[in-house]
Amino acid sequence: VYNKNNLIKKEVLELKSEIVFDKFLETENKILKDVLKLNIKSAKENSISVAAKVIIDHESPYLKSFLLNKGTNQEIKKGMTVFSGKYLIGTIIESNYVTSRVLLVNDLNSKIPVIIQDTNVNAILSGKGNSTVLQLDYLPEQYQLEAGKNIFTSGKDGFLAAGMAVGITYFNEKTERVEVRTLADLNQTLYVQISDGKKR
Repeated sequence: VYNKNNLIKKEVLELKSEIVFDKFLETENKILKDVLKLNIKSAKENSISVAAKVIIDHESPYLKSFLLNKGTNQEIKKGMTVFSGKYLIGTIIESNYVTSRVLLVNDLNSKIPVIIQDTNVNAILSGKGNSTVLQLDYLPEQYQLEAGKNIFTSGKDGFLAAGMAVGITYFNEKTERVEVRTLADLNQTLYVQISDGKKR
C-alpha cells in the first residue's frame, strides 16, 4: 500500500507538471496569435514583415539590444525596423543567417529624428541606457515640453519613415519635470515584428 501510494503521488506530480507546461504553451500560443495578427496586418502595408522571438544576448557590444531568432534566411537585413505591438523599438544593426541584432531606442547609441504631437517641433530622440527613459535633444530655446504628447519619427534622416510612434511625454514626480519614456515595455518584450522600414 505504501509503495502504491508513493507511485500515485509521483503520477500526480507528473500530471501537475504537464498541466503547468500546457498552461505555458497556451500562453505562448496566445502571444504568437497576437503577433501573427499584427504581422498579417503589417504585411498588407510592408513588402516584408516577419515575426521574431527575442533570445538571450550575453555578448552584445551594446548596452541595450536584443538578439532575434530570425536572420538573412528570412530576408532580415541591416536597417530594418523592429516593432513591439504597434510601437517602434529599434532597428536591425547586424544580421547573419539565423539571427539578427536590434539596437533598441533606449541604447546610448540610438539617435532618432522625431516630431512632437500637435506641434511642428523637431528634435532628436536619444537613448539614455535606461530601461524606459529617453531624452529629447536640440529642442528650440524656451520650448516648454508638455505631458501626454506622443513622439513620432519625423523621417528627416531619410532612413526611417515618418509617423512611427516611439515615445510619449509624461510628468516625472521624482524629478518634477516632463520627460519622455518608451511606448513599448522593452523589459516585457518577448516577440517582435520586423519590417522594411515603411510606416505601419
